[in-house]
Amino acid sequence: MQEFNGNGRFAVAPLVVDILEKQEHLALDSPGGLLPETPVATPP
Repeated sequence: MQEFNGNGRFAVAPLVVDILEKQEHLALDSPGGLLPETPVATPP
């Protein structure tokens, strides 16, 4: 939990955002992360 000027919020490191996206726990267009956006390959 982070708190700035009395406002609390939950935050995770950008690398964690990338990992959660790859594991499909977050939407691929979620804000944050370190990796550049890459198109998702669709299975044939």
